[in-house]
Amino acid sequence: MTAPLAGVLAAACAAPSPHTGAGRTVLFVSARAGEGVSTTARGAAEEAGAPTLLIDLDLKRNTHAAHYEARGKLGPALDARAGGASFYRVVTADKQAVREQALTRHLVTPHLQVTAFNAGVVPPGGRVQISGDGAYWDALRAMGGVVAVDAPALERNPVALKLARHMDAVVLVVSPAALSAPAAMEARAALTQAGANVVGIVFAQASAETIAIDRFTRRAAG
Repeated sequence: MTAPLAGVLAAACAAPSPHTGAGRTVLFVSARAGEGVSTTARGAAEEAGAPTLLIDLDLKRNTHAAHYEARGKLGPALDARAGGASFYRVVTADKQAVREQALTRHLVTPHLQVTAFNAGVVPPGGRVQISGDGAYWDALRAMGGVVAVDAPALERNPVALKLARHMDAVVLVVSPAALSAPAAMEARAALTQAGANVVGIVFAQASAETIAIDRFTRRAAG
C-alpha cells in the first residue's frame, strides 16, 4: 500500500496502536544522518489535514523552528508541557534539576505548531536528559490531534530507541540509495526490539516521496 507524502501521517495514524487516547504520536527516524527525516516529517506535518504538533528532538539545532522563523511564520512562544509533564529535564553539572521551562511551541498555521528549545536555559557544564517515562506522550494523546516527532538519526543519537515504545507508530525514512536498505533493516530490528510499532518506510529524496505501510515492512523484513 503506497500513498503520497501528504498521506503519510494519516496512514501511520490508521495503523493499530498499542496505546489508548484520542490523539496519535508518530515518530520519524532514519538509520543514518542526511536521509531526509526532517524534510519528510515537516512535509508530512504540513499536509496532515488535522491539528498537528511537530516536535523536534534535535534540541540543539531547532531545525524546524529555524525554518519557519526564516520565513516569518513562527508565532509567539507558548508552554510546550502537556498535562504539566515534559519529556526532558535540564540538569546542572552536579545533577540538580533546572526548574525553568526550556521547550516552547509556536503556531505556524491554524493547524500546525512546532517546538523550539531554548539552549540558554542549560547552565555551563549542564546537560539535557530525555526521559524514558511515557507521561508526556500519554498526556498529548489525551489532548487529541496528531503529534509528529522528528528524531535524530540512530547513528548520531539513540534517543529514538528510548522513546519508541511510547509512540503509536514509528516510520523509518530511507534515501533511495541501495546501500541504505541494510542499515534501514538493522534500524527497524533495533526499534522493534526497543518496543516500537514500526508501521512503514518512507523513501525520501526521490522524485516522488512515497510511504509503504505495514505490508511492505513485513515483506522487506522477511
